[in-house]
Amino acid sequence: MSPTGHKFTAAALALGWGLPLYHQALYLEAAMTAAGVMLGARAPDWAEVARWVNDRRYSLIPHRGPTHWPGIWLIGLLLCLHYLESPLRDAAAGFFSAALLHLALDVMTPTGIPILHPFDKKRAIRVYRSGRFIPEFMLTALCWSFIVLFLALH
Repeated sequence: MSPTGHKFTAAALALGWGLPLYHQALYLEAAMTAAGVMLGARAPDWAEVARWVNDRRYSLIPHRGPTHWPGIWLIGLLLCLHYLESPLRDAAAGFFSAALLHLALDVMTPTGIPILHPFDKKRAIRVYRSGRFIPEFMLTALCWSFIVLFLALH
């Protein structure tokens, strides 16, 4: 998915997670969760330490390699939920959840992500091609629709 698509889907996650906290008058927790989600939206990509030179991408870690392995982000989520206290826990949980959403969207592209271990062959579901407006718009709209439905039922 494109960087913009990752940000828009993460914004839906931030709203879906932060608004119920806000309605419980947990304002700091809601803000920390939303901030964590938005920072984590592109974390698997920026963790590669990529640079662009003359329209060519160079990165310390190969694109969609170890930074796109769900295990790293799932372990981080579980550790922060277990060991951290609110509101830092809320920010960290939002961060790791957004990274997992990023991976869920990337596994649907033909390039895929490693599933079994960080250096595994990339596996893909092949639902859409990254950077294509219509499929990314539809996936983003689906995320937002799911969140609106969740909030309506909550």
